[in-house]
Amino acid sequence: VGSWLGIQHEYLPGALGEWYFPSWIDILNNAPQRYQRSVLLEGNSPGISFNILEAGGYLQNQIELGRGLTVRVGVRVDAPFTLDQPEENERVRSFFNRSTSDLPSGMVLFSPRLGFNWQTGGNLKTQLRGGIGIFTGQLPYVWLSNAFHNNGLRSVTQVCYGRRTSDPLEGNTSPPFNPTTPPEGCLAGVPTTVRAVTIFDDGFVYPQYAKVSASLDREITSGLSASIGGIFTHSINQVLLRELNILPQEEALLPLRGYGGTARTHFGMPTDEGFTPIRLLPGYDQVLLATNGSGDRAWSVSGELKGDITRRISFNAAYAYSRSYDRMSLGSVDLISNFGRTPSHGDPNDPPLTPSNFDRPHKAVLALYGTPIPGLERTEIALLYSGESGLPYSYVYRGDLNGDGYPFLGPASDGNNDLLWVPESAIQLPSSVGTYLRLAAALESDECLKKFRGRFLTRNGCRAPWQNRLDLRIAHSETLGRAQV
Repeated sequence: VGSWLGIQHEYLPGALGEWYFPSWIDILNNAPQRYQRSVLLEGNSPGISFNILEAGGYLQNQIELGRGLTVRVGVRVDAPFTLDQPEENERVRSFFNRSTSDLPSGMVLFSPRLGFNWQTGGNLKTQLRGGIGIFTGQLPYVWLSNAFHNNGLRSVTQVCYGRRTSDPLEGNTSPPFNPTTPPEGCLAGVPTTVRAVTIFDDGFVYPQYAKVSASLDREITSGLSASIGGIFTHSINQVLLRELNILPQEEALLPLRGYGGTARTHFGMPTDEGFTPIRLLPGYDQVLLATNGSGDRAWSVSGELKGDITRRISFNAAYAYSRSYDRMSLGSVDLISNFGRTPSHGDPNDPPLTPSNFDRPHKAVLALYGTPIPGLERTEIALLYSGESGLPYSYVYRGDLNGDGYPFLGPASDGNNDLLWVPESAIQLPSSVGTYLRLAAALESDECLKKFRGRFLTRNGCRAPWQNRLDLRIAHSETLGRAQV
């Protein structure tokens, strides 16, 4: 089998301008502290296009072993090809010894699988089924488009600093907010320009996962059945991201007192608010490498009971316990944003395995449905309850506390990724009286902060409250001529 994909993507985030107001006073005065705008370089358009050829095949043999046992053995082969390349950035290539024009293409991925199904005869049947195998996932092709958009040659981010109300003026001075016509420059000087680059590692392969599953289905009576099952998934080739354009430095720890001290890795020059990143390649900010790793895992066990309560009413009850762990939860179309939204208190290029952004351990479902009203056979009523654990979350500092360049200018402007260090007491944190009082109250009332006192929060170490949902559905049908409505 095969498919040809022609992909066209128009993407220039920040083209309409972004204004940063640190306070309400700045908003009222329309005096942003920073303004940035993405600008295409001459000769480029906001849209890029490239072509993908996906080739593959599947071979399977089904073996009937008798006594209700069937075994299936198969193998799938996938070979994706990227038929176009981004422009080569020779400066990036010579400095990092990595090509901006290399994209994953031509790898041959084998996915062997083994499955079985055993079923008894008779009126009340029992079925046992399961399997083990390797599964190849399709890479989101919008991530490949990042390499075309962010090669350091198509666009730059122009940045203006300083409030226009300052006396004397600061920096090159940010223009006021204008939603209809984005300003094309600064009020008092030439804009600072920054560039971002996304590179795919030589030998990068599409994601692959090993999976094991098994389930047991049993008809208990003619009107009652039960199922239990489980699945375990472990990554073989997962997508990981690394920032190449930072260098760990040993500097004074004054800005980190009360924020984790020497336990927090830092990468730049110290300032009053944290660290400013030191860029290895001048003129460039984020230089992101998409590479492969392993270790992500997820598993789930579940049970279900369904049957008839009366002739008119049926029920379905189910419960699942699931866990998922990863190093990065990649939920954005922009790889730089994905990196910046992975909180860490250590090296962001080596994130630990923690609960993923999608981890919900518990889920319960109960449904009652049928035609309970005598005489209204065409009126169906269904009552559905579902409850599940809240999503996990992390507390992070606003700003770049450790100098890794996130958040920073350009595509990384929203990547607050420095995890909170929770003091034993609010007095340990250098802050104003108002901040001290709010933190002291939070340390007593927030269960997550109480749990992490005296240490760093872990990524997704906090969890939102349990969520409940109750739905009622009433459907009535009538026949109008030959139609049923």
